[in-house]
Amino acid sequence: MSTSTRPPTRWQSRIVTLLCIQLAFALLPLSFVITLVTWLQSHICGTLLSQRRAQRKPWHHTVLINGARASKALVLARAFARAGHRVILAEESPYAAVCPARFSGAVDAFIALPDAARGPENYQEALRALIQKEKVTLFVPCSTGGATLDDARVADRLRAEGPRVEAWIPTEAMAATLHEKDRFMALCSRLGVPAPLSKHVSSVEEALEFLYAGEAFGHTFVLKSVRFGDDDDGRAQRVLLPLASRDTTREHLERLHVPLSKDAPYVLQRFIDGREMCSHGLVRMGQLRAFVCCPGSDMIMRYADVRTAWPDGERLSAMAEQWTADFLRRWAHEADADAKHMTGHFSFDFIYDAREDVLYPIECNPRAHSAVTLFSSVGRAYADAHIAPEQADVVRPRDGEPAHIWLAHSLPYALARHLLPSWLHPSLALSRRVPHDDAAWSPGHSETALHLLLDRDARDAQWDADDPWPWFALAHVHWPWLLAIWGWRGWSRVNVSTSRFFFLS
Repeated sequence: MSTSTRPPTRWQSRIVTLLCIQLAFALLPLSFVITLVTWLQSHICGTLLSQRRAQRKPWHHTVLINGARASKALVLARAFARAGHRVILAEESPYAAVCPARFSGAVDAFIALPDAARGPENYQEALRALIQKEKVTLFVPCSTGGATLDDARVADRLRAEGPRVEAWIPTEAMAATLHEKDRFMALCSRLGVPAPLSKHVSSVEEALEFLYAGEAFGHTFVLKSVRFGDDDDGRAQRVLLPLASRDTTREHLERLHVPLSKDAPYVLQRFIDGREMCSHGLVRMGQLRAFVCCPGSDMIMRYADVRTAWPDGERLSAMAEQWTADFLRRWAHEADADAKHMTGHFSFDFIYDAREDVLYPIECNPRAHSAVTLFSSVGRAYADAHIAPEQADVVRPRDGEPAHIWLAHSLPYALARHLLPSWLHPSLALSRRVPHDDAAWSPGHSETALHLLLDRDARDAQWDADDPWPWFALAHVHWPWLLAIWGWRGWSRVNVSTSRFFFLS
């Protein structure tokens, strides 16, 4: 079974790349007028974020946020700026060149960092040097999954040097336990948390032995790479194992883009037929400060508070929040000495099994989640949750917060679905055959471009009337530039919110 269709060919991908670039330039004049008029209006009213620097508090923090190409970093920068703090943004090369957030009025300084994937040590040293030079007092990592452990190592060194800088990421040991899927599943089992049956495998024979053994009999499993980004194709297609026969299962395992090995292990995780949810929790010293839960999928481009998105959302959100609080409490009790460093952004993914009325955790990201965009309307309270020594109530998105989408993603896709022939890209053909899941990465088949623009139940996550230029830069500078550089390689999907390509195998 597969929940997806075949990937496009490289030529299909390249044609779509050219069409996307042309659309960005065709709509540029209209977007520029909208952005300029909005900026002038806010300037006249004195509400621009860049005009609020004069109102900065004398006790302000200097906040460093890395991973600036992601929308979540921009939302955090705006939140801290509105709360009266000095904001430094950083991004790795080459993304830093035309990063949308560098055009934000919330940003006091923008710094380019070395690519962590090419030189982790250089990246870490540059990050530490930046923290010292700018006299940073608050470090809030927003980088990709590939740099999570690099950020945690820097945070550990900062803690060892004294309390001057507070880092919002767990220790390297804790981050690795959460980040690596097999270790996270083992932790859940150790803490007595209900978790799906899982098995760490590093060879085809080991995987086959488990799939056809007694413990796994009668269950189906999904195969996930332990290492971040190793198996984007498999993540999208989600083939359920075992297949019809042992031989076909072996053939599938032997054809993996990244072969099973000790250097590239995978996790076989029992497939649970239920609704997927993702959550984001802001945690200080093991205590939950802010929380939101959203309908989930393997790649979300429409974030909505589950409390308003689903009829039973209030109860499920409360279940997820209670699960997170219980997990943190149990782990803090076990970790003991490290509990004081249980500070950061904890983002859990769940499957809700309605038959058992149980939330099953399936993975954790120990870093800021794109769901933080839902806090943009309560940005000051969310920023204060990082600072205040004590906090009585958990910060949540405001009641009735609309879903957050990215027009730079949804608008081209909606136009393509209605104007382009289905043979041009497999997802266009798929969208005409299957129902739409609002949590998925594409707009619904019924959603025309006009519907997206006039939809009162959704808003653009990048848009802010007091800081409009990053919205323009994302659609008409950043993404055309990325497509021109990397689009020729061939891709099946892109995540506009994080500037990530899902390249073809």
